[in-house]
Amino acid sequence: MQGTFSIPGTWHDNSWHNVVVTFDRSGYAKAYIDGNFISQNSIAASVNDDQQSSCPVYVGAYQNSTCTGTQSGYFFAGQIDNVEIYNYVLSETQIQKVMNEGSSLRFGE
Repeated sequence: MQGTFSIPGTWHDNSWHNVVVTFDRSGYAKAYIDGNFISQNSIAASVNDDQQSSCPVYVGAYQNSTCTGTQSGYFFAGQIDNVEIYNYVLSETQIQKVMNEGSSLRFGE
């Protein structure tokens, strides 16, 4: 799956925020900020795509269309800490637990 996902709102308050984006096979990408559901976007066009890719994953940068690097000028202007990638979709309850209890929490999936 290749594409972008934008989270509505402005988060320039000089505070750290817990940001979670989930992608699932039912056709949606969902965004949570500080454990609260913010938005949902349809990704139905890419749901049937092979989710395995030789393209690298970029956090805080937009990948170019040929999977050979980042798109010039599309970088996150801030700090990123504690990135976690799961091979399953976290539930809203799990997202809230991770936010409240920290990265030491693990689920048995």
